[in-house]
Amino acid sequence: MSKDTSFMLKGIAILMMVFLHLFNRVDVVITQTTPLLYIGSIPFVNILTRACPPVPFFLILSGYGLDYMYAQGRVSFKNQLHRLLKLYITYWLVLFIFVSIGSILRPNVYPGDLYKVIGNITSYNSSYNAVSWFLFPYMLLSLTSIIIFRILGV
Repeated sequence: MSKDTSFMLKGIAILMMVFLHLFNRVDVVITQTTPLLYIGSIPFVNILTRACPPVPFFLILSGYGLDYMYAQGRVSFKNQLHRLLKLYITYWLVLFIFVSIGSILRPNVYPGDLYKVIGNITSYNSSYNAVSWFLFPYMLLSLTSIIIFRILGV
């Protein structure tokens, strides 16, 4: 697979993610859009969101890229840490903005106790922003990928 194909597939996965987040709640679909087709009492567009989960696409593409780099000898623990640090810096920036706004709008919820703060900073806990649930498993897979590749004999 070429880099262009990979970028194209990532773009499709991003569109799938937008579609999923726009139409995954029946109450929102019914009250804020005009569904044209229903299956029973459920808008078809809502059912269709279940047919296009984007996370598996991202995981497969990420795994493919990681395997490709591993085969070329370009994957090391240090490189993985560097890639994750870049990702986490972006996550921390979003988290800071999210918690800053949250502590103004809902001071009884944000920032919470020390366990909650540390859990969200490390991404072990996604209580501040539920859509970041994937970050901790992704980090674990990234850090253990070298060991997994060696065990599998890739």
